[in-house]
Amino acid sequence: MRINNSKATVRGEEIILEGMPNVNIETLAYLNRAFNHEHRKKIISVILENDNKLSVKEIFVLSGSYSQPATSQHLAILRAANLVTSKRGEYSILNGSFNYYSVNVDYLNRVANALESISEPFKTES
Repeated sequence: MRINNSKATVRGEEIILEGMPNVNIETLAYLNRAFNHEHRKKIISVILENDNKLSVKEIFVLSGSYSQPATSQHLAILRAANLVTSKRGEYSILNGSFNYYSVNVDYLNRVANALESISEPFKTES
């Protein structure tokens, strides 16, 4: 299959997207897996609604997850897909230190635009 437009070229398993490095089918499948879960979508929404910087505990409480370990596992999948990033917070003697999570908005926008450009040739007019 070959799709050619100004933003995407697909040849076999190689996909070349404008503004993104070469992406293979496995990468797109992993992104699909990361997006294809209601709780992970909720996590992204909760982070974005709260100034794009939350700890695991805050995400756990605000997202209504059933456990903090489950929230951490979902965050690991989102981090592996490059949809969220983590940064170590400052250490305090009372609270210790922990990671703050942010949505990788730039990457999320590039993925959305790339997927739109791939699907564009297949759209039918109503």
